Amino acid sequence: LKSIFVPHHYLWKLDCGKVLEVLQKKLLGQNAMPPWDRIEDASSIPAEVWLSKLNDDDDWEPLRKVDCCALNSRKREETVYIDGGRATADVLNGVIRYNFCNLPCLKLTSATWFVREERASKEFVIVPLPREDAEV
Repeated sequence: LKSIFVPHHYLWKLDCGKVLEVLQKKLLGQNAMPPWDRIEDASSIPAEVWLSKLNDDDDWEPLRKVDCCALNSRKREETVYIDGGRATADVLNGVIRYNFCNLPCLKLTSATWFVREERASKEFVIVPLPREDAEV
């Protein structure tokens, strides 16, 4: 183990995470692995990401994080209010209906695994795997 010198002014100006980061860089160099303290979900089963699109030709767009959390935490409800109550996600039928304005329904799906499809040079799109293919 190398002995290192960390000036005391580092310790009172920086929070513990920064001190750990400084120590890692001093001990392991710039190629140190990033710290694991910012991982949001360390569960063994990944949370589903919910996506929507208008037409079959459109790309899937992810819903907001708060809406994904609401859909993932539903009990047995088939419908969940999303977008601050402005829309209703019907999980059973796979559609999103707007509550207060006359907009077309969106298609709804969820996925935990995705495939990267190349469109053009240096351009790609993320496509969700079907549920049958994603389950292990």
